[in-house]
This record gives sequence, C-alpha cells and structure tokens, in this order.
Amino acid sequence: LYQVALSDADDDVILRYFLKAKLPDRLVEDFFTFFDVVKSPIAIRSSSLLEDSHYQPFAGIYNTYMIPYLDDKYEMLRMLSDAIKGVYASVYFKDSKAYMQATSNVIDQEKMAVILQEVVGNQYGDRYYPSMSGVARSLNYYPLGDEKAEEGTVNLALGLGKYIVDGGMTLRFSPYHPNQVLQTSEMEIALKETQTRFYALDLKNAGHDFSIDDGFNLLKLHVKEAENDGALRYIASTYDPYDQIIRDGLYPGGRKVITFANILQHDVFPLARILQLVLKYGEQEMRRPVEIEFAATLSCEHDKSGTFYLLQIRPIVDSKEMLDEDLNEIPDEDVILRSYNSLGHGIMNDIYDVVYVKTDNYSASNNQAIAWEIEKINQQFLNEGKNYVLVGPGRWGSSDTWLGIPVKWPHISAARVIVEAGLTNYRVDPSQGTHFFQNLTSFGVGYFTINAFMNDGVYNQDFLNAQPAVEETKYLRHVRFEKPMVVKMDGKKKLGVFIYPMEWKKNIDLETGLFFDAESKGESYCFSKGKRMTVSSDMTFTWPFDYSIYSVRDGEIYEKYKIDLKEHQVPKSIFNANLSPLDFIDLCDEKKYLYTIENVVENSDYLLFGTNKDIFVYDKDMYKLTGYSFIVNTVLQEGKVNYLSLNHPNLIAVSYTHLRAHET
Repeated sequence: LYQVALSDADDDVILRYFLKAKLPDRLVEDFFTFFDVVKSPIAIRSSSLLEDSHYQPFAGIYNTYMIPYLDDKYEMLRMLSDAIKGVYASVYFKDSKAYMQATSNVIDQEKMAVILQEVVGNQYGDRYYPSMSGVARSLNYYPLGDEKAEEGTVNLALGLGKYIVDGGMTLRFSPYHPNQVLQTSEMEIALKETQTRFYALDLKNAGHDFSIDDGFNLLKLHVKEAENDGALRYIASTYDPYDQIIRDGLYPGGRKVITFANILQHDVFPLARILQLVLKYGEQEMRRPVEIEFAATLSCEHDKSGTFYLLQIRPIVDSKEMLDEDLNEIPDEDVILRSYNSLGHGIMNDIYDVVYVKTDNYSASNNQAIAWEIEKINQQFLNEGKNYVLVGPGRWGSSDTWLGIPVKWPHISAARVIVEAGLTNYRVDPSQGTHFFQNLTSFGVGYFTINAFMNDGVYNQDFLNAQPAVEETKYLRHVRFEKPMVVKMDGKKKLGVFIYPMEWKKNIDLETGLFFDAESKGESYCFSKGKRMTVSSDMTFTWPFDYSIYSVRDGEIYEKYKIDLKEHQVPKSIFNANLSPLDFIDLCDEKKYLYTIENVVENSDYLLFGTNKDIFVYDKDMYKLTGYSFIVNTVLQEGKVNYLSLNHPNLIAVSYTHLRAHET
C-alpha cells in the first residue's frame, strides 16, 4: 500500500486500495470477543503521535467512523474492518498530506493506533444519538461580563458531536456562569442563533457504501425529529408566538428551541459542576490548558437521571503564534491602537489594511449610510481574498442606529479585528461584539473596545489620517501599508495592541546601539545562532559572567529572565583574585562554576540554554530548572554538550559523527 498511499492518487482510489487489503487473521477472534461484550454502536477513531502532540495543532485531521450494532457478527466484522482501514487510509488523503506539509511534518514519522469506543447515545427506532455532546476548553479567550479566561468555555449541542466539529450553531457558555448564556438572553437572538439540526447514526446503514466521507452513515435531521423521538425533555424550551416569549420546558405547540435551560439554569442534571471538575483536574494532570470531548445521555424515564461520558482529553495547542510577552511593556508611542478590554488571543502579522470611520463631523444619524459603505468595501476585500482592521464608534451590529452602525456579519466578514472606539461626544456602553459573538469565536476574530478620550486605551487616528488613502468615501477612509501591522492579543488579560508597520518603526543606529558599545569596552556578547536573529520577534542576548537572559526590542535591551544557578554562580571575590584566564577556567572546572549562558531556545512551555559546562531546561509550568550533562543519541550511544538553535520554536539540531567501515 505504501506506493499508492504516497502517490498523488485521489482519495477514493487510496481508500479503495486500503479496503481491498487484509487485516491480520489474529485480530478476528479479538473482534468477536469485543462484539460479545459491547452490544452498542462503535466509534472507530485514530490516536496518533501528532494528534497527541503538546506543541502543534493536529486534532480532527483524520477520519472517525461509526458503525451500528448488528446481531450478525460477520457483518459486524466486515463493517469494523472497513472502518479501521478507512481510518488508516485517511492519513494519506489529500487534506492530511496538505496539513502535514503546512505544519512541517513528515508523514513517515507519524505513528497511529486505532481506538474502538462505544458510541454514547439512546436508540430511537432506527436512529441513535446522545441527549447532548460537547467540547469544553479550560481557556476562554472571549470572556463576557464577569467571566474569566481561566474559567473555560463549553460548546454544547443535541445529538452527535460531529455537529460541533462541523461548525454548527451550538450553545456556548462558561461552566462557572451557566445562567449567563448570551444566545438565550434575548428572544430574537435565541430564535436566530440556536441549534435547528442535529446528527444521528443511521442504524439501517450497514456500510455497503463505505466512503471517504466519515459521515456517510449519519443522518442530519431537523430538531422536530428529536421532539417526535421524545428526546427533548430537559433540553428544549418552547416559543410562544402569541405571548412573544420563550418558556423553559416542553409545552404543546410552538417552536422548540434548544436552550438546555433545565440543565444549565435549573440544574436538573449537574453538567456545569461536572465540567468544572473535569477541566480543573484535566488541566492539573496535563499541566497545561486542555480541551475535552464529552457526551451525556438522559433517561427516557421521569427520574431525572443521566450519565456523563468523558470521551477524549488533549492539550490545547493554538494554531496561532503563541503569545508569551507582557503587552503592557510595549510603549504607547509604538502602537496605533491599544485596548484594555479586548477579546481574542494570539498574534496576527499579515494585515496590511485599516478601514475606519472618519470622526470629523461624525453624527449617529448617518450610521445607516455608513453601514452601506462598509458593506461595499467588505465585498472588495472578499473578492481579493484579503482581510482588514475595522474601526468605528459605537456598537457594531446594533439594530438601534443611534447606538451604533447597524451592520450584519456578512457585511464585515473579511475583518480580522473589529474595534469599538468611543468619542468624546458619542459615548455608548460597549457591546463587546455580542451582536455577532458566534462568528467572532468561530473565526477567531479579535474585538477591541477603546475609549481614548478617557485614557482607556490608545487610538492614534492622527497617524492614520496622515497616510494616503487607497479609497476615501463620504464617511470612511481605507489605508494600506507596504509592510504588515502586527496585532497582539492576550486573551487571558484582555489586552490587545496594534503595533506600527515595520517601515514606521524609528530607525536605530546599530553602530551606537547599547549592544555594540559593549565591544569597545573589551567585553564580549553572543546571539542565538542561525536565522533566529532575523525571524524571532524577540532575539535573545546574553553576557559572560551575567546570569540574566536579555531580549532586544526596538533598539532597547531589557531583562527577560534572571537565572539563579545558586552555588554554581562565580563568586564576586574571584574577580578580584588577579587570576590568569587559564587559572580562572581551571578553578571554575574544579568548583563547577558556570560563567556563560548561550544558545537560548524557548517555546511556550520550556526554556533551554547552554553553559560552559552543562545544558539546562527550565519548565515554565513547574518553575523547575534542571541541569543535564549531555544530549544523548540513543541509537549511536553518543552524547554531545553542544547544539544548534534553529529557526523553529520547538527544534534544535545536534550533529554526531558515527564511524563505520568506509562510512562517516
């Protein structure tokens, strides 16, 4: 299979080859034993090295199949065998290969096991699905009101979890604030932004039309079908069109709205408390933020009982660049925008355009006309496949034109960051994007609130006004830079900044810079090797006989880490002993003194650096510094003290020379 798997053949062709292949005969007896014990539908899913990585996003790339339970164990064996082969084949599908390439991974390094799990759910005739399924994350980069980032967030849905993975309209809430659900806070929002469809397993489909689409035997049904199944008890509310109100619970007539009100608000099933505990202990044990998949079934009886199932737990690894700096340290003169009340997390360094509402002679009476102009400009960005930053006064998306510009999401969908900028004569309480919150969280859009007139943030509109406009309308200006702006958002602290494009950075005369002055003083210095100087946002900088690691930003040096090597630090008295360099080195070797720090490499979890004697790793989560003598190649049984830092946050290179006959 290797040749066809690595070829450019279509996914269907690769799957067909895998399905024709044969699994080892020794597995048949194990499968039959499994069927004797597990008498329910089975999920067949992957568990691979890359998927379990703590350093890169790789979840949801490979296929997961579900098969119904049949009394005929030979039919079960056929379906299960096909599903296992299908999971393995999906490693070689076009999307998987493209993702491998995009994340700089080599397919030969991937290793995979296949896991068989019972599908959680209840049977309703020829359909099978759980009362609810969800994904919970221990970090919430879009906290509203008194929510905190570290309290986490949950996406909850009726039916199988594929609805969530496919980006369906789920219910989003904080497990510590289950009573504060934005989507059900107003009747109009609840009717428009709650779940209307769900997935169920088709028990009649025996897998004869096995496909590259792992949902080939799933049914996408209207919520009304779940009502007919009697599956909406405690999950749905009822819309009363006569009284124009949504009532918690099931009542005759009226549209059923998936609010989970009896579970979240009335605690019929303690879902919020369970999720608090699962996220808390999961994060403690994995020592990093986690994401969990779960499902629950509620009894069809009237006893209010149910079962919670933990399906999977994995570390959160953001595809966005990790942010590990204090944004408060960036001076105001370096930013176009600064918000102390922002939503979103990560770094964007590919935005060249800003579209902003002109504030001279601004009047809220023109908000509708402004919305029409924005819609036209947004369409231009969509046509060009580009994104922009959108800045304007008041609440974006407000239906009341006196409170803000009444845009709908399709009218601003190319914006990567949206800014509410208050004016002295136009002060409106911020909305924090509540009018299209679902879209912000789904697409990872940043949302800034700024009131510069009361020193709540920075908005340097004078700078934007001074730039030539690509397009200028009656109410808007569109500015484009030759080099990209850098947007940094700290979702934990709700801080956000827009840093000037590189061509607007003040010029730094390196000949007289602080780090070049050092040479004239007879001291030396070192940088990380390779290209890290030019690629890293912060290059590291160290001095001999100095136990700090410095970083250079905008021509200034600041202390990033101070390392305490305890008794291994060189005592100051030695410097007054008038030792020769060789005597000094001999003394340091004898006393095990460390006098250099070099080759600094770090990612979000660890800091690695070398010294004149040992290699040290600092675990940022555990606040633990550990010294090592060698980096050992276990194949060659050879150790090295030296390594090269590479242009990659998680990789270093160590070179070994291994001698065999006629071979080096």
